[in-house]
Amino acid sequence: VDKDGNFAGAKPHALGVKQFPRIFHKEDITMSEIERELSWDDEIVKDSDFVLIPEGDYAFTVAAFERGRHEGSDKLPPCNKAIVTLRIALPDAAGSCARSVLLTIEHLLIPVGFRKSGQSAGGAMTLYGVIHGMALPVILYPAAIMTALASMLVPEFAECAARSNRNRIDSMAARAIKITVLFSMGTAGIMFIFSEGLSQCIYGDGQCAEYLRVLAPLLPIMYTDTTVDGILKGLDQQVYSMRYNIIDSAMCVVLVLILIPKYSVKGYVAILFISEIVNFSLSIHRLSKVCTLEINIMDSIIKPAVCVTASFLAGLLLSSAQDSGKAALTIIITVNAAVYILLLMLTGSISAQDIIWFKNIFSRGSKSEKRGLCAARINDRQRSLSD
Repeated sequence: VDKDGNFAGAKPHALGVKQFPRIFHKEDITMSEIERELSWDDEIVKDSDFVLIPEGDYAFTVAAFERGRHEGSDKLPPCNKAIVTLRIALPDAAGSCARSVLLTIEHLLIPVGFRKSGQSAGGAMTLYGVIHGMALPVILYPAAIMTALASMLVPEFAECAARSNRNRIDSMAARAIKITVLFSMGTAGIMFIFSEGLSQCIYGDGQCAEYLRVLAPLLPIMYTDTTVDGILKGLDQQVYSMRYNIIDSAMCVVLVLILIPKYSVKGYVAILFISEIVNFSLSIHRLSKVCTLEINIMDSIIKPAVCVTASFLAGLLLSSAQDSGKAALTIIITVNAAVYILLLMLTGSISAQDIIWFKNIFSRGSKSEKRGLCAARINDRQRSLSD
């Protein structure tokens, strides 16, 4: 490792690394061969024998790199050490493939179910398109922020797990879930209040407004599940996440066959709620097994609910102007969001420390990218490794 924290001989690029760093066991070097402690500026001119991994793309991510210090032991005196956290991604790929197959089957069966419920072929496809092609993209668009947060949390939790820093794991998990709940509740309120204006502004008609209102209460569960999945992956629990996703998808296929032919669109909406609630319940239960979740119900749920209700009432006063055009709708939503954030701060639901932590998570992720900590692919079990 050079003094800038880069691997010697490694050239990171967008898809992988050209050459994996040379690794040797401590048995390869005897104490008599070590004249002094190596500093970060030293250059190794003579290595032990080793086997190079062939150049190529491998299914691991260099999640974190840190300069550390070995405190000394019977076999090795105090010296510098590099702590490298690797994340191996095969279960994600295998789980994604299995889930993609099940999702494809589910999406093929949904229009068939609508036709069996009495809809015409054209009506079934129209209904399916309104929900999947119009309402859900709007619902999921703000989730990009939570998806980015979940991705940034993976190396953070992997590093803490490698260091066995249980206190930091517990505090970060509670804070990440809290921020996600606050964000999702505010987003759900906006989707519910301004559903008509959003539908008109984005699509030029109000076709999906009803489904935006119906699905808005599901947002806190959907968004929080995304964050919990990111935490589980960082804690080397990705196999469980994969398992839960496959169970969820398989359950949806069965429910589509049973509920949609009988209850049509109401059955499909019920499937969405059941699916998200089951997936979230399994994920949060697993997270509670691997870390101590201390969620402040008052600050994370009750107070935000009051703030959402208050901003909802303020939004009702402005909702009549949401048909005045895109600029007016943007201003109204911004004002409503500002009222919600202000109420959260006044009630103490969110603190300056929460905001600083949220910003630091993204800034650390950006710095990691600049150091060339990039993704690669290897055929092995996904887990977090620390060396």
